[in-house]
This record gives sequence, C-alpha cells and structure tokens, in this order.
Amino acid sequence: MKRLFVLLVACVVVAAPSAFAKTFGEKVERGIDEYTMGEFKAAAKTLADAIRLGGDNAALARAHKFLAAVRSAEGDRLGATEAIIAALKLDPATTLDKARFPAAIVELFREVKRGFVGKIVVKCDRDDAT
Repeated sequence: MKRLFVLLVACVVVAAPSAFAKTFGEKVERGIDEYTMGEFKAAAKTLADAIRLGGDNAALARAHKFLAAVRSAEGDRLGATEAIIAALKLDPATTLDKARFPAAIVELFREVKRGFVGKIVVKCDRDDAT
C-alpha cells in the first residue's frame, strides 16, 4: 500500500509540474516550455501567474514577450499587442529573436514597436518661461 501511495504521488508530480513551480523564474520557464509544446492555454495561465509574482524589468519583459507569442498563436491579436506593449514599457530596448518566434509575432512586434512612442510632459510654473 505504501508503494502504491508513493507511485501515485510521483505520477502527480510528473503530470502537473506547473502546479509545483513556485518562483517567478520557474513559472516563466515552465510557461515557455508549454508554449514550445503547443500547450497555449496552459502557457497563458502559467505566464500570467509568473507576471503576477513579479520579477525584474528584463525578466518581466521576457515573460510578456512569450505571453504575446501565446496570444498570437491563439489568434488573439489584441492580447498579443497588449503583451508587447507591456514588454516594451518594461524594457524599451527589448527585441524578438526571428529564429525563435514565428514570423507573425515578429512582424506584430515590429509594428507595435514602431508605433510605441513615449510621452514626456514638461510643466513649468514660471511666468517668464517660454
């Protein structure tokens, strides 16, 4: 009976690794693996969970880029665009590797990045300022 229990626990751990990914980095890597395997629904959830956990800007931008790829693969252009914008806000210098991502998401990324313009507002309280 004890061996059966151990075997069942081992099967659960192997069958659902994303449930056990605890850190931001683990979740991002799991989400990328799911994306690579074509498990887009699982990848979207795992990457969204990772983003909620938070990380440094570059790592969060990477998670958003893969989430954009997932959304694009699902046919959700708006969701992909939103994820690209989030990535660019976190890391304006970020790029997509043409060898790693499908052409459709690379092109969308380029379109969004071309139109991604920051805004600077300068407020002056001096009367003599021009």
